[in-house]
Amino acid sequence: MSDGDAGDATYAFEPAETTPTSMGRHRVRAMSAPDASDFQASAPSQRGWILLAGAGSATVFLAALGYQYLGGLLPCAMCLWQRWPHRIAMALTLIGVLRPSNGIVALGVASMLVSAGLGVFHTGVERSWWEGPQSCAATASQDLGAMSGAELLDFTTGPQIVMCDEVAWTALGLSMASWNALLSLVLAAFWACALMRGHRLI
Repeated sequence: MSDGDAGDATYAFEPAETTPTSMGRHRVRAMSAPDASDFQASAPSQRGWILLAGAGSATVFLAALGYQYLGGLLPCAMCLWQRWPHRIAMALTLIGVLRPSNGIVALGVASMLVSAGLGVFHTGVERSWWEGPQSCAATASQDLGAMSGAELLDFTTGPQIVMCDEVAWTALGLSMASWNALLSLVLAAFWACALMRGHRLI
């Protein structure tokens, strides 16, 4: 074999040049963005969203009872009104977990929107944006004239008037009514996600 032939053989067996693009082409395909089906598979089921919303209402309701019986904060009439939507939501949760339906979930959304509306209304009364019901506002003191002297002096069994326009507790500058309004909107969003899950929108 001549020197020229040896040189040709050397060049013939020289490895072909590779580029990072050609070597990682299959990796680029594997790293493609997830589609909507991937998100639907990872999102909670309709029962899962219902359980989250019901657990939130149970937490708010139990916290209110704790502040009343353990913390000594007596609720006003409007505070008691705001507990009813959470009671209804907890009952809807039990029904919705056993027999999920879009109708039950829609009622859950409505109950939390009502709770949020009551919280906003109560907040406005506390901040003197508008007047509240006469039965638990500052003007309710005029009803004291109808009580007997024994009723006024009996601090154990006599009536206790809790004013709706007085703030008894705050956290981060917000009253309990304001926090209820915010949390109720979050829980309404949970119920809405359950409704969308039922319609396969998420």
